[in-house]
Amino acid sequence: DIFQLGNTSYQILRVERGVVRVIDAKGKPPNIPFWFGEAPGRGDTLSDAVSELRSDVSHWMEHDSASISALLQEKYSVDLIAGTQIIHYLGAAWEALGRVLPTKSKIVAERFFDESGDMHLVIHTSFGSRMNRAYGLALRKRFCRRFNFELQAAALEDCIVLSLGETHSFSIDEVAHYLDST
Repeated sequence: DIFQLGNTSYQILRVERGVVRVIDAKGKPPNIPFWFGEAPGRGDTLSDAVSELRSDVSHWMEHDSASISALLQEKYSVDLIAGTQIIHYLGAAWEALGRVLPTKSKIVAERFFDESGDMHLVIHTSFGSRMNRAYGLALRKRFCRRFNFELQAAALEDCIVLSLGETHSFSIDEVAHYLDST
């Protein structure tokens, strides 16, 4: 495995009890950090349920926002407190992402700049980390080849984060076409 720490990439030689032996990877591209990849990802059943919940809440926000709490109680058997928390959490995400929530049929791309001016791209999904790791590795490689620049990436249960520099320029709409079946 190759990982990046600061501006240098390192190759893991051996992992011992309490010690990780590494050497300079001499510029080889790092993988998505292994510490994000060790835990088992959520399964397809839970990912499907998360996607369905987000789809329902998104639909209710658009059409019937006054009775979302009652709809959550009826369909998902949640109590009033849990329903309120779901509404606040997913409602904030719905607004922040442009009145849409990521589901298995809707992937949402978000780009932002940090305090230092570096650009970050977040791909919001409902696939879970197992799928996101594969998707993230492929997308990271596409960005590396396109910009001739090694970048850092991480894959989590609900998103992929790509950390780009301040000099990279691309249309956010292009990202959807970076990976295809060809």
